[in-house]
Amino acid sequence: MTCNWLNSYYTDNPEHKYSYSFGFSAYEALSFGWMSLEYDYTQKYNNLNNEHYRLERLKNWGSNSIYGLGEIPSNEDSLLLAKDLNNSYGGYQKSFVHEPQLTMGYEKNIKIKKFPTAINWYSLRFELPLKFENEQLRYKRALIDTLAFRHTLFLNPEIRFELRENGYAINHYISYKIFHVAVDMVSLQNYCDDVNPLNVYYGNSALKNTVNHVFNANGNSMNAKRQSNMSYDLTYQVAVNNITNSIIYDKSTGVTVVKPVNTQGNWSVSGRYDYSRFVDKLKHLQLSTKTSGYYMNSVELIQDGLGNRLERSSRHILWMNEELGATYNYSPWSIGGRVRWSRQYVTSPREGFETIHSTDMTYGLTGVAPLPGNLQFSTDFSLFTRNGYNDSNMNDNAWIWNARISKSILKGRLSLMLDAYDILNNIKNIKYQLTSMGRTETWYNSINRYIMLHVFYRLNVQPKKNK
Repeated sequence: MTCNWLNSYYTDNPEHKYSYSFGFSAYEALSFGWMSLEYDYTQKYNNLNNEHYRLERLKNWGSNSIYGLGEIPSNEDSLLLAKDLNNSYGGYQKSFVHEPQLTMGYEKNIKIKKFPTAINWYSLRFELPLKFENEQLRYKRALIDTLAFRHTLFLNPEIRFELRENGYAINHYISYKIFHVAVDMVSLQNYCDDVNPLNVYYGNSALKNTVNHVFNANGNSMNAKRQSNMSYDLTYQVAVNNITNSIIYDKSTGVTVVKPVNTQGNWSVSGRYDYSRFVDKLKHLQLSTKTSGYYMNSVELIQDGLGNRLERSSRHILWMNEELGATYNYSPWSIGGRVRWSRQYVTSPREGFETIHSTDMTYGLTGVAPLPGNLQFSTDFSLFTRNGYNDSNMNDNAWIWNARISKSILKGRLSLMLDAYDILNNIKNIKYQLTSMGRTETWYNSINRYIMLHVFYRLNVQPKKNK
């Protein structure tokens, strides 16, 4: 039970739902590889009752009444007189999902001159999962009183190739899969939600299911001699009939109308590469790099000028990130540093769109040092900078310093830690975030600068050895 942004608006939204599932699988080794058969069953139920009441309709209730925020009439008849019939709804959703899956794998051992004694092999794997779902919707809202049934059958195939060298030290994977996402049945109802008269939401019975095509290549390798690690990932995804919101804003009334629609042309590509290794024979100095980025073409329907006509528009988003790190360990001493650079470009051919070129930088130092009395001191010191934003509030610098003093006693079973967080008191309670859709400001209720003492006791009980 909550109150929304109107002091006299009351919402009763009890939550009743359940879900359960079970399944089984069978595996069979074959001369060329293996085959498995799986089956999963899931049943879900969700109660949709959501009652809205406008208390200002009652005598002596409203913004200037004697009743405080959160109070409601004790008389049920009075509450019924204040019911918002257009926005109150009830009903339930049920779903029964059957998911059989046939998987076949082909495996072959290979010999590699570089690793003559290790286990090397490649495999080709086919997955043919079926998803058969029976859904039932009971929905009552204003003039809508429906009992709807839907039966969907989706085939979500996947093919995957894997190459393994030197046991598990080197792995490479390539896969392609298709998966479908069904439209929520409530979104298919032609309802109008104007609980907030300035933001009106509609359903859309013409929505189509979304089909996603995903290509992925990833892998990793480890060199025990050099203590080096490498990993990479590349993903390309295309969404057909992607569901997004169309938004029309009426400047004369201040009303925004939102309706889900299908759009075409949404795709993205992303990549990541990580590498780290020791550079000296004694393995004291370790260097690392993390490179990542993505490009996304996002399509939406937007308002055409001052009219109410929607037109197709696209946004092109390019994000790049690089992080370099170095750590030198000479027990019990340690010192490290890192530099992180992040760049975002957002463009659109839409008239009036302001191109975004923003940069975020982070410079940091970390250290660990022993102190007299078997104490250990650790700290991190960082500078966060942002620039390239049109709003001066977002172009800022912040020095952040944290520190810790710790000590272990009782043969390491009892640990004491004293943390000092945000010593310079520069962390803000307001977080500004800029995306292609707009700017978001988030307020946090938090204690910025504080000191905290931690006490840990480790209790290990070893089993008695048999004679």
